[in-house]
Amino acid sequence: MKGMAAWLLLSCFAVAWAADSPQFRGPERDGRFPETGLLKAWPEGGPALVWKTAGLGQGYSSVAVVGGTIYAVGMDGNNQGYVQAFEEATGKPKWKVMYGPDTQDAQASGPRSAPTVDGNRIYFLSGLGLLTCASTGDGRAVWQRDIFQDFQGQQVSWGYAESVLVDGDRVYCTPGGPDASVAALDTKTGKTVWTTKGFSEPSAYCSPDLFR
Repeated sequence: MKGMAAWLLLSCFAVAWAADSPQFRGPERDGRFPETGLLKAWPEGGPALVWKTAGLGQGYSSVAVVGGTIYAVGMDGNNQGYVQAFEEATGKPKWKVMYGPDTQDAQASGPRSAPTVDGNRIYFLSGLGLLTCASTGDGRAVWQRDIFQDFQGQQVSWGYAESVLVDGDRVYCTPGGPDASVAALDTKTGKTVWTTKGFSEPSAYCSPDLFR
């Protein structure tokens, strides 16, 4: 599946989502949305198409929607990854910025990480392990960490496929290194706060979550 196909599906339903969806699986990462009064069934012929756009690129990521802006990641034909922003109401592009190479694997090429939006910053992980913090205003990188290299990560067969978690001043990821199955980084600087020392498990096709 290409990112383009997923994008067209999103455009059909965007007008029904009033609440922000700043991260993977919605506001609380549980697949639940607070809207009420939704239709019990689609009208004949399905919901009306509001708009569509082309050029999102390859990938398997879902999107984040915050404050009337849609944030997405994709990869072009030169295997370069981009983070992009669109107006939710019209689909008009707002900006598009390259963040670096992404996954070229024939099984699942392109990024797989849904962006996580927190305030004026957006966080996402490439399939190769490049964690980027960028500005929501223009998409420019604030900081980047290569969690595969920095933590001696152990990727599973088809690369990283997690959507990083932001809570307070920490961003959580799972490098899968010998002393960093899980790592907590400072959201403002990307510096390491802590890792799971002495506990080694490879990364997996899942995203971190918090249970209090």
